[in-house]
This record gives sequence, C-alpha cells and structure tokens, in this order.
Amino acid sequence: MDINKLSSFWENYKIYFKNPPTKHQEKYKWPVLKQVSDKWDWTKEDKAQMFRDAFTIKGYNNLWSSGNFYPVDHTNWMFEQFLEETIEVFNLLFDESKELELRIDGFIKYYDLKLPILQQALPDKKIQNHYHNDRRAIALYLFLQYPEKYFLYKFGMVQGFAQKAEISKFIKGRKENLFRFFTISNEVLTFIKKDSEFLEEYGTFCDLPENYSDDSLHLLVQDFIYSVANHFTIVDSSTYSNVWLYSPGEQAYLWDDFYKEKVMALGWDFLGDLENYESKQELNKAFQDNNNEDANYTNNILANFQFSSEMEMNDLVIVVKGKSEFLGLGKVQSAYYFDENVEEYKSRRKVDWIKKGNWKNSIFDPPIKTLTKLTKKETIEQIFDLLQVSDANPIKTKNAEFMPLNQILYGPPGTGKTFNTVNLALDILGEDTSNLTRGQIKNKYDEFVNEGQIVFTTFHQSMSYEDFIEGIKPLKPIQKSDPIQYDVQDGLFKIICESCLDSIKEYLESKSNYIESEDALTFEEKYKLFVQAIISKKIQVQTKTGLPVELTKVSGNGNMRLTTGTGTLGYIISIKRLKKLVTAFPNPEIITNVHDEIRTVIGGSHASLYYAALKSFIDFEKEITSTIKIEGKEIDINNIQLSKEDLKEIPKFVFIIDEINRGNVSSIFGELITLIEEDKRLGSDNALFVDLPYSKEKFCVPPNLHIIGTMNTADRSVEALDTALRRRFSFVEMLPDPSKLVSENNQPLVVNDINLQDLLHTINKRIEFLVDRDHTIGHAFFIGLDSISALKSTFKNKIIPLLQEYFYGNYYNIELVLGSGFFNKKEKSKVKFALENAEIDSDGFIYEFKDFDSLNDDEFIKLLNDVKIEPYTKQV
Repeated sequence: MDINKLSSFWENYKIYFKNPPTKHQEKYKWPVLKQVSDKWDWTKEDKAQMFRDAFTIKGYNNLWSSGNFYPVDHTNWMFEQFLEETIEVFNLLFDESKELELRIDGFIKYYDLKLPILQQALPDKKIQNHYHNDRRAIALYLFLQYPEKYFLYKFGMVQGFAQKAEISKFIKGRKENLFRFFTISNEVLTFIKKDSEFLEEYGTFCDLPENYSDDSLHLLVQDFIYSVANHFTIVDSSTYSNVWLYSPGEQAYLWDDFYKEKVMALGWDFLGDLENYESKQELNKAFQDNNNEDANYTNNILANFQFSSEMEMNDLVIVVKGKSEFLGLGKVQSAYYFDENVEEYKSRRKVDWIKKGNWKNSIFDPPIKTLTKLTKKETIEQIFDLLQVSDANPIKTKNAEFMPLNQILYGPPGTGKTFNTVNLALDILGEDTSNLTRGQIKNKYDEFVNEGQIVFTTFHQSMSYEDFIEGIKPLKPIQKSDPIQYDVQDGLFKIICESCLDSIKEYLESKSNYIESEDALTFEEKYKLFVQAIISKKIQVQTKTGLPVELTKVSGNGNMRLTTGTGTLGYIISIKRLKKLVTAFPNPEIITNVHDEIRTVIGGSHASLYYAALKSFIDFEKEITSTIKIEGKEIDINNIQLSKEDLKEIPKFVFIIDEINRGNVSSIFGELITLIEEDKRLGSDNALFVDLPYSKEKFCVPPNLHIIGTMNTADRSVEALDTALRRRFSFVEMLPDPSKLVSENNQPLVVNDINLQDLLHTINKRIEFLVDRDHTIGHAFFIGLDSISALKSTFKNKIIPLLQEYFYGNYYNIELVLGSGFFNKKEKSKVKFALENAEIDSDGFIYEFKDFDSLNDDEFIKLLNDVKIEPYTKQV
C-alpha cells in the first residue's frame, strides 16, 4: 500500500471527521453500535431474544439493512423456525479454534439450505432478499462478538478504496474479498495508530455517552476506508480505465438534478441495494420475481451489474440524450452506494461533472440503453473532439497518414502474410498492439469486423464483378410457389465503400460551425415526398427478404396501406408509428430480428411491412438530404474537397483481400481499377466518378478505405496478375525469417538437437539457388513445433508436397535440397531409341520417398542429419 497516498487521504479524513453529522452522515454508526453492543451478549441463555433486543435500535440501521436487504429479519425468522440449529451455526461461526473460511462457508450453506423451507413457512415474505451470501452481515456478527479482531465490511466500500489507494482490484463474488479486506484493514490500523494527537481527539469523541467506545479503533478504520471510497476526490485524475455512455432517465429528464447533486444514478429501485447481488444471475431472478414486464432484461441486468461492480474510480461518463445529443462529461469519484434518503434512483455514484452543454451526435448510432461501456477508441476520440475536451486525456491513436491506401503483402507460402493482415489493419485503424498478446489482438480485430470497419474476403476463380461490386441476383421467395424475382444487389466492396461515405458525411456534419439548415424538412414534409415518390414509381419498396411491396391506398390523414401483392387489401402503415421507428432505428441495417425489434418499439404490427416502409424511407431521406451545410455553405457530398487534416480525422476502414492473385482481377474490379488510385478518390482534385452498369448510380471510391491484399508468389497464377493492378498497389515483400523460430526464452528453437533455424536456412538457400526465392519455404511451417513427431508430420504433409510442386517432379533436385536419405532409389534400364547413337539417359534412377509413417524418431533424425545442415546467422 502506498504510504504517501494513504497519508494524503488521512489528512483529508481528519478534517472531514470534524464535520457535524449533517455533513458526515456516517457518524450515525457510533450511536447505533453503542445501542447494539450494549445489549449484545452471546452467553445469555435466550439467545434469540438477545438477538432481537440487540437490533431493536433508534436511528439509522444502514449497517445491516438497506434496499430489500434485511439480514436481521432473516435471522429472527431463523430463530423462530429453527431455534436450536440456528444457535448451533452461530456457535460454529464464533468458534475461533476453527479456520474462519470454513466457519463462514458453513454458516452460508446452512442459511441457503433452510431458505426454501423458510419461504414455505413464511409465504408472504420475500425471503430471498434477506440472504447472507455477501458476507456483510456475517462481518457485523463477528465484529460484535470480537470487536478487537474483526471489521465491518461492505464490498463497494473496499472496492472503491482499493481503486483509490491503487491496490489490486476486488472482483465481486469472490469469497477471498473478506479476508483480503481484513488484511488491508489491519495495515490501515497500524498506520492510524501512529497519529497519537488525532487519537486523543477521537477518544474524547468516543467518550460521549451516546457513542460506541471503539477501544480497538476498528470502527474508525472502517469509517476511514468508507470515506476514502465515497467522499474523497482522487488527486491524480488524469487517467481512466473505461468510458461509459449514460442516460439519466428517459430522454435525460434527470440530467439537471444529477448535475447539481454531482451524482449519477440508476432506477429499478425495486432491486434495492445492488451490493446484495453477487452475480448477473441473481439480478435476473430479482427481475423475474418482481414480475417486471420490461422485455429487455439482458441490457438492464448488465447495466446494474456494471454500475455496481465494474465501474471504476475516475472512469469517464458521457451523458447522452436518446441517440441525438451529448449533454455532458464527468469523472466517477465514488464507490457504488444505495441512498435510502432519496425518493427514486437510489443506486448512485458521485461524479465530478466537468462539462455541460448540448452537442449534436453525428458520430455514431448509440444503443438505446441506460449504461453502455464504449470500447472503440476512435469513437471515444471523436466524442472528445466534439465536446472539445482538453483535460480528459483522450486516447491517442496511431496516425495512418503515411500508410499506402493500396498495398499487397507478397511472398512464399508460410511467411505470415494473412497472419500479418490482422496487425496491419489494426495499425491503420490506430490501435496500438505493441503490448498485447495474440489473443488480445485478435479480439480487437474481431470487434472491428463486427462493426463493419474491417471486411475480409478471399479471391478465387469463381469470384465475379457481381459478387464484388454489384449485380442482378435472384431474391429469396417467401413461398415455394412464388415466381423468381431479381434485383440489383450490392457486392462486398460497394458495401464497405458506402460505409466509408457515411462516416465522411458524419464527420463533415460534426465539424465546428456546422449549422443545420433553418428550412430543413420536417419528418411530415419528408413523408409526403416519400409517399409521392412511391406513387410515381420513383422508388420501390420491398421487405427485408426482398419481396416487392405495393401501395394500394393513401388515407385522408396520409396513412399508407401496403401489401405484398398477394391479393389482400394490405396493412395500414401509421405515420406516427413510422416516425417512432425512424427515431429508434436511423440505421435499419442493425435490425436482425424484424418481428421482435419492430414490435418492441411500436407494439403489435405487421413487422415485415413496417420494416419495408422504414428502410425505404431512410434510403429516400438520404437522397433528398444529399447536401449538408458546412460553415454556412451548401456542399454536395459528390463535390467535396478533403484536406490532409480532414483525412487524419475521418474514420478509416480496411478491406482485406486474401489470395488476391487467384481471382481474375480485371473482371472482378472492372472499371473500379482506375478509381482505387489515391488521386482518383473522392475529395481529391482528380476525383473520378463512374456510372455503375446495373444500378446506374454514380460511384467513387472514398479516400478513407485502405485495401490490403495478400499474394502467394509460389502460386502459378501470379504470372497472370493484372499489370494495371500492379501499378496501383504498393508491394511489401515477406520472406522466410528463420530468426522467428525461437523458444519462450528467446533462444533458437531446437527439437531433439535439430536447430530449426539452421534447418530452414539450409533448405531455403538451396531452393533459391535451384529455382528462386519466390519458391522458398516459410518459417510459419516450423513455428510451435515441440517434438520430433510434429516435425516429421510437417515434412510429410507440408514440406515434401511443396518441393514436389516447386520442382515439377524433378526428384533429383529435391535430392539436392534434402539429401539422399529421404529416398529409396532404384536403377532403371536405359531407354533405346529408333535412331542409333541417340541414347538419352537421365540420372539413371527411379525415386520413391520413404514411408514416413514407418520411420521411428531416431530414423527420422538420421534423415535430417543427412541434409547436412548449415549454421544460420541472422542478417543485420
């Protein structure tokens, strides 16, 4: 424990302790414990009555009761129903001759065992809310019995203290938390005892007749730890662990109150004190027991659990109103606590609100949740920039300014080309992976894939322009009897390009001095234009599965009647309900379950038709609002000019094409092969647009899209690689690197005295001489090998087949590389030809590889020794 930090907190506490009870509300503990301890006597014959008397007090009882948590009531019921057994389990708890952990476990198991029986005996009580599993009440019982040994415990208190005192975290639900807390408390006690001057003042306070004497100073220790966790600001607040989006009530209606009170809070007060729940499963049960009709249990359970257990001191909180506005920024300054003295939103944390205002959200589409942990660094940075935060220490990302937009990693098989696209993509997106494990790197990569910022595909002989850009594809019929219908569908490349364009639009709209047009169309005005466009056949409506939708009627108040063309009158689409959907789903693409998600917003409805109307309206809205106002000027997105500073700020996207040379590049890219050049992209002086052949849309490749390809140089298709593609890509060669074959202690990788660095170097040196370096063997084939059996399998299944391909069946050359030991050779008779003196003789042998499966380890090691391995020296 940092003594300097502890000393700083102690000096603050001494000042804080002098406050009257109105400002130091925890001073209720001394009078309350005085009442309980004066009556506590476990030696009394009628222990049940003693227990009842001891906990019949005047004033606060927050030490053991708060928010649907009444362990004293629970124990009183236990005495009523199971008197002798309950006394016995208390005797066990107080038996200092036994190990404390066993005593506590026995106590909890006994209470859990009796819980269902007790519930049957008391059907009108919610017994499950009075359990002892969080050990808070158990620590109280131990404190009363042995005040010189034990301390009052509360998880949120010790969690907050640990974060501020910079000691290792406490994880909710772990039983060792209590024992760690006792250890920390004794360390604090040793520290406090050195301040004799304050202890003299404290003794005077404890001598007051209404106060607990606290001869052991254990209550003082607990109050100090609690005060640090909940009342003292962190001195060094420049760093943080997490960033959270937070909505203070529906549409942020409580924001002004919480800002003044310097708190953040959650509702669901029926849950009571969240410290009473050890897991999300217990929270889920509480929601169900309350007969809560909220369908979104998962999000609400997660919000409550994260708020009470995972949120940390100094975490940043960004206040959001719905999806449209940011309202403020603050830093968490306390542990979780449950405030019985407020009427609603009792689960709370103290927050230092450092920003308050109104900022339009044009950065991303946030989920409609009360609490959300933000994990995407780029999104966080954009919000910080929008809020003009200078003291929140925004995360800095790598600058991808000098990375080529188009690059191909090329080299022989097994050199880590595909493997390295993961790291390269994250570098482009500004992620620092230098201190991460491979698993952590892959998790970050998967997050960007899931968010659509990275797309991975593999080229092959059947890949076409229609798959890559756009093409006419059959729509899936709803019923088998339905006729086949076709429509233009976007390909992988066009989809990610449109995502890039959306991010550019969002960036331009979020620039400073952006002013929304005063004469911007209202929803109702856009809706009228939308209906007219359907009537005039300018736009077509279809369901998520591609089924065409027809408009059969428009009512006097503007409601549409839509049908799927099956002969029915159709279904009414209400303007008001459609408006709710547009507000809830500005990006309909995120909807995965049309039926459930649509009905969650507007209730019972023809979800498929409402989705069709929603998707068509959003698409139509984008068309009629294709211009944006930047600094008072209207600029068409197709005619924008982007500066280098703009390109630094706009979010990057990465499109990875594995085995790019295996596809017919000219056919797949089509006319876009010109557009991918840097100076032909959107926003540049020489930007080029093409009219796509199927949709007739104008199209330009955005400047924030990076294309990464991989190419196996040993593949024969390389020879046919489009020269136009070669001119438009930067090529990064990746050759075999024996130095990467190292053990955990960074020494050369050795298997049964065979140095794999030397082995790979020797084989590749010979291959390069006989063929070229494009047909060498990659180091990846040897990475992770830890046995001679694994090495034998690698030779049989990977190395030998590659060599056979490289040398086109010329086994003599393979013998030059590996030596004679790998073969069984037989002489063959010379072939005589029709012409005299025209004998053509080969090397005179028939080659046959030895049966690897029949070779034991020693025999295979002998073969490797026949290779005549040469030492490898790393080139500097």
